[in-house]
Amino acid sequence: MRRLITTILSLAFAAIAWGQGSNDNCSDAMMLSLEQVPPCREDGIFTLSIPASNEGATPSLPFLQLNNFFGDGQALNGPVADVWFAMQVHSNRLQIDLEGMLEDPVLVLFQAAGGCAQKFPVAFSRGSGKLEAKTEPGLDYFLLVSGGELSDQGGFTLAVQSYNDCSVCAGRRGRLSAEPAPENGAYLPGQSVQFCYEITQWDPGQALEWLHGLQLAFGPAWDLSTLQTMPPVACSAPYGQWGWYDSWQSCMSGQSFGPGFAFDSQLGLLCAGGSPLDGDPGNNFGDGLCGNLIGPGPLPLEFCWTIQVKNDFSTGDPTNLNLQLSLLGDGYSSSWMPFHCGTQAATDFLATARPAIPLLPEINLVQAPCINNCNGILSISGVYAGAFWSYTLNNGSGNPVFSGSAINGSLSLGNICAGAYELELSNASLGIQHFIPIEVPARSYPNATASFIPACSTGQLMQLSSNNSSLGQFVVHYWQGPGGFSSTQPSPVISSPGTYTLTLIVDGCAGEPILVEAPATMPSVQCMAGSDNVLFTWAALPHDTAYQLNVLSGHSGSFVADTAFFVNGLAPGEAVSIELATLGTGPCPLVTVTAGCTTLSCPPLAIAPDTVICPGGQAQLWLDAPTGSTIEWSPASSLSCADCPAPLAQPTATTTYIATVNTPSGCVYTEQTRVHLNSLPDGILPNQALYYCLGEAFSVCLPPQNTYLWMSPFGFITTGNCLNFVNPTASLAGLYRIQVRLPGGCRFTETLRLQVHPDCGGLLPPWMLAQAPAETSGMAVFPNPASSFMMVELPQAGPAELVLFDLNGRPVLRWHTQEQLTRLPLNGLPNGAYLLQVTTSQGSESKRVMVAR
Repeated sequence: MRRLITTILSLAFAAIAWGQGSNDNCSDAMMLSLEQVPPCREDGIFTLSIPASNEGATPSLPFLQLNNFFGDGQALNGPVADVWFAMQVHSNRLQIDLEGMLEDPVLVLFQAAGGCAQKFPVAFSRGSGKLEAKTEPGLDYFLLVSGGELSDQGGFTLAVQSYNDCSVCAGRRGRLSAEPAPENGAYLPGQSVQFCYEITQWDPGQALEWLHGLQLAFGPAWDLSTLQTMPPVACSAPYGQWGWYDSWQSCMSGQSFGPGFAFDSQLGLLCAGGSPLDGDPGNNFGDGLCGNLIGPGPLPLEFCWTIQVKNDFSTGDPTNLNLQLSLLGDGYSSSWMPFHCGTQAATDFLATARPAIPLLPEINLVQAPCINNCNGILSISGVYAGAFWSYTLNNGSGNPVFSGSAINGSLSLGNICAGAYELELSNASLGIQHFIPIEVPARSYPNATASFIPACSTGQLMQLSSNNSSLGQFVVHYWQGPGGFSSTQPSPVISSPGTYTLTLIVDGCAGEPILVEAPATMPSVQCMAGSDNVLFTWAALPHDTAYQLNVLSGHSGSFVADTAFFVNGLAPGEAVSIELATLGTGPCPLVTVTAGCTTLSCPPLAIAPDTVICPGGQAQLWLDAPTGSTIEWSPASSLSCADCPAPLAQPTATTTYIATVNTPSGCVYTEQTRVHLNSLPDGILPNQALYYCLGEAFSVCLPPQNTYLWMSPFGFITTGNCLNFVNPTASLAGLYRIQVRLPGGCRFTETLRLQVHPDCGGLLPPWMLAQAPAETSGMAVFPNPASSFMMVELPQAGPAELVLFDLNGRPVLRWHTQEQLTRLPLNGLPNGAYLLQVTTSQGSESKRVMVAR
């Protein structure tokens, strides 16, 4: 019996001492250190216990408003004296207990993917002082603790238990994200929100259920007419697809589900009346090719949807924006059986719609400043009655440059610099804060002119030029261009064509950028050298009209294309130089470029490739050596000659021959080739016994390019590359002798053993018998049965998809190839019968295959 280990850490925080702490705001939340916990709750629970207090705490703004999940009314609606705690959770469950002076304790758990600005509530408790929550290991969370009213304050002890629930249903969970996140749990009317849900853990359980659906329950304040859904791409596509369904019914359990995402497939149609991909997700299996099919793990699926908050709550409609997300297995909401988990919420999201604020203010920029002169003026006009609305203008660093009451009319703010700002409109009594981004641009200046001076010959450089004589007294030039180029010169030299940008800073203020296009004017001449020739090539520029070429080194040559010139009859290592003249209509009417090239000193030397011979056979070796070369082969004992370019080799064992060559031009080469005295190559015969099942059709096929003679233990003799038994009996088992002749003439005699498999499960299922014809005309599969791999030979090369199905019709292996001969790995597959389906541009073929070890 496992020993229950409970670790209790009691931390005495002297700074708290039952008085007001420093964690009054989310940004100052007290960090709670939760340690790693054992894999399951039975193995141990980590408990952290601390004293704390909310005495003197001030309400968060905007204050938190929460509904009773999907019940009527608000469970929390007003400012409270809240304090904050932060923690990183390493388990999938939290249990929080509060004891102390609070009369009506409130506990709210927030998921915090991006700090305080990106948090949203996922669990809520009021009155009991207890909160149990599902959590995602590795994520950060915030905990808000308060009383039910602002006056409900006092000291308390907070106990946080973290543990792992190892049940199958607890192993089906995901991670929710909301963009934007609610502001302290609240959205404004009409606000659009995008949610995404990533499946971080799926436990198929002993029932081997696959993920089939994600069911959503929406609070009444969501406007479902604005819902836009984005299903993920199925792991089993194109054989299955995810979609959004308002409702569907499981043909196995008879229960109805939706709205939500569900999976429709052409596999697993166990209920009558359905057809593949018929738009009814209730009659098929789930998306089974995602991740591990047997053990728990994450799935590569992310479900996204966008929806808006209702605009009008003047009629008293509920402001509940809660969400509940439930993960559904195909044994519960589709056609697999049996199921393990019912409709249980895997993830909760809690939010509220706030009352609409008055018309947002109108913002006008009276005078735009330049970068260093803060002479801008902002005019803010709004309609706000009473003294409860206020403005705060923060600069790009978050520092306030103005703070004061909003007025019914126009308010002017001076001394504004260029840059980004944020105007905060707030109402403390309503707990409302709204932020408006403001961008103050820099002042524009009259455009200067800039130009480009081209390079028209080798050694000449391209140059940029600017004209700014009338712009001001103090001018700074700032050039930028390709490859990280930058310069502060008025007319800098450049080495690369492309687009360049000039920014002029006049009297301390930057003007509008000026673009200058510097086109290529000089061709880039390339050289390809052989041992006795060189080829000069260049790319044509758009403005070229004609080419003239002069060989400066005195050699003769000719144009072989419009942009290619060939010179031959050269010696190894000889140099050639040219001058290329380009006539054109671009910036340079005439361009002259010089270039040089040298032939190869020692060209590559070809030698016979490696070869295979039978015992007693010969192999023809050869060298493509220049006339007059001296050649020495080693070892020479098994060669017809050791100093000729093409000796015959007759080794008695596999041998590597090395040739040393000295050419008349002084080149020295050392080349080698290998002659294999081969035995029967690997991959022709299985290296272990083959198993068959009594009464089940059995076939074993070997590579078709060889010839075979089969001799059975009971005197049966046949030829061909396949051995077929329609209704095998026990008398077929035994040792078979096989004579194999390779295409080169080598002959070998080997053995192959056939045995009756002790774990045969009977005849193949009807669906497999119906889909796999007895003979296939277009492909060969060998060996069959196979152990670790099988070779699949197609009629021709080209795109092909190979899918292996088990006896239940579930795909267990998918392989894509362009080759005519493909090696299909079988490691990890259990022994038994399978259906191999091959799909090419010509159609589909199927063949029954066996895995036996």
